Amino acid sequence: MKIIKFFTILITPLIIGIVICITILKVCNINISSVSNLLLSKIPIINLFVETTYNTGLYGISQLDKKELVTSSYNVDFLVSFYQSGKKSITIYPYIIEAGIDLETIKSETKDSVNHITLPNAKITKVSIDESKGTNVIRDAVKIDYNNHILPLKTALERRAKDLALSDGILEKANENAEKYLSRLFSDKYFQFHKENIPFDTLDVINSPNLQVSFSFLKKNMPNQGLRYGNDSIFRRDDLAFKDFSFGYSYKTDWDFNKEDNYYLNKDYITLKLIDPINPKESRIFADATDNYKYILFRDNRGYSYYLRSETEGDEVQLQQTAPDMLYMAMSASKSHASENYKYMNWIEEYDACLSKIKNKRYREASVNMKSMASIRGTMPISFEEQLMQSFLKVKNENTYLPTNRNDDFDFLLKSVNIFDNKIYKEMNDDFQNRLLSLGKEYESIEKNNPNLYQLFYNLPSTSLNQRNEYKKIFIENAEKYDHGIANTLKGWDFHEYMYNVLCKYDDEYKDFEGRGNNGVNLRIMGHEENLHNKEFGGYDGIYNLMKKNNLLKENKEQLVLVFITEKKILGLIGLTKQHNLLILEKDGCTISTNITGKFEEKYTYHAKYKDVMSDPDNITFKIGNYEWKGRAISYLINDIKKSYEYDIDFNINNILDEISDNISEKIYITCTRP
Repeated sequence: MKIIKFFTILITPLIIGIVICITILKVCNINISSVSNLLLSKIPIINLFVETTYNTGLYGISQLDKKELVTSSYNVDFLVSFYQSGKKSITIYPYIIEAGIDLETIKSETKDSVNHITLPNAKITKVSIDESKGTNVIRDAVKIDYNNHILPLKTALERRAKDLALSDGILEKANENAEKYLSRLFSDKYFQFHKENIPFDTLDVINSPNLQVSFSFLKKNMPNQGLRYGNDSIFRRDDLAFKDFSFGYSYKTDWDFNKEDNYYLNKDYITLKLIDPINPKESRIFADATDNYKYILFRDNRGYSYYLRSETEGDEVQLQQTAPDMLYMAMSASKSHASENYKYMNWIEEYDACLSKIKNKRYREASVNMKSMASIRGTMPISFEEQLMQSFLKVKNENTYLPTNRNDDFDFLLKSVNIFDNKIYKEMNDDFQNRLLSLGKEYESIEKNNPNLYQLFYNLPSTSLNQRNEYKKIFIENAEKYDHGIANTLKGWDFHEYMYNVLCKYDDEYKDFEGRGNNGVNLRIMGHEENLHNKEFGGYDGIYNLMKKNNLLKENKEQLVLVFITEKKILGLIGLTKQHNLLILEKDGCTISTNITGKFEEKYTYHAKYKDVMSDPDNITFKIGNYEWKGRAISYLINDIKKSYEYDIDFNINNILDEISDNISEKIYITCTRP
């Protein structure tokens, strides 16, 4: 109720006193240049008397600066519920909205000894929770985060409370009450009051182009949300799109509100439920609070559900800006009286059917639905989502790349699917490779298969020499353990660099003969420094000659030689003898050559494929043929080589490309999907 408490016994002396003052001023010919100053000096006296009700509707005068005459108020209570796993939290938020006039902006003009006073339009002076009532917590069983769940909601509630007050005519009533009150204080013989000829703030209305929903809201409450589209009748997945979120049709259900309530009540995530305080039987709002209100459902009493879906990246912007905007717009939505657009609903059915068949890879059947959509749409422009599906089906059904020419990123994805599906390797140039690899963070299949893609691109004729060198650096510098696919890809000294780098990861004390073997000879020799410079080995040249003498050298094949010395007790000799050994690593297998210097014992040489080599990293042993010895680095290396080699046998680049194609296809499907 719009009231003011006032001592009525003091009203008459106050009015008489003011009239006498004015009369004296006029008789004495004192210039009354600022009536607003007079009003400001007299009216605040009423703040001293707040005991009895006065039926002018005056609510009060601002106690902060004595400049606002508050003449109307509006109260509204919002019932807020949070659901999770069968539990509820229910709170009533009582809002009070006050309106009045700014006394400092009063304009006056004197004509024929009469002061003509123009009162400014009333404005909202306060929107807040009613402190006299306070929030009323009815049930508190769901754990709510104030910053993430309550703050965005309170921002939206405050905006909605203001809208409801405006719809109820709070400004018009405030102006009317102010004029009535001031007219009683000042004699109409000397004062005449006029209204400002400027329209009041009013709510804007947006009608959904193809759906029976309208939004009534104050544009000032949405400074960051302009419409990207929605003012035309183009058939789109989303019927309206604001800057940071979209709105569209979701589904129709036969459930009543109670059944839908129970559905969300038993969800694992936290759901916010709001009821329209003015028309509680008309609609419900369900919002996913766990996900920062990125998805909100507006449900009317006919069973139609509509979504509001965020397109904001980053939780901070979502919580501070987009979430309050989305909640506010959901509360501003209502069932419109526009006739249902059956043509659009038929288009939606075909759209959903087409997407369902794309998901199940029934591409030719999906093309039938696509043709129906085009027939229903007629001459209306095609939406981006429909065109994206159309281009995607062109790739799948006709092996033809048809860009949308509306989104460069998606056109690249379409091109990628066409190249991968049809194995058009010649089109995988440097630009294509770099752009595809840059998508690794977004597409799991690309990130997971990066090494395999590097191998593919390294060997493609369409790859430039500079690009190939970049891949080689990646192979060598980033190697954590042996990968047969990479080792088999590299040739010559590149293979040596890769293998040397891997072995150094197993044992960081390994060295090699720097500057030797990189002059057209496919031989690199490495080992612990004391072994490399052992006199019996004879350095690089000595080992090279020993290999040549024993027919172990293959100058046309890559060979990485690991030299090591073992000690062994030989029957009949006093003490331990040292054996000088070579482990020769090649792409397809390895050769062990023990006692290659030929002292005390016979030499033993055995070549084996990696699959036939025994390795036990737990006991740090390895066995090649009949030779068995302990060695941590070699046992680990051979174990990884065997595993990698077995994997490489099953490796099929076509399978990798098909996996990436499916991953990208899923992205296109999700982009076109309606919530």
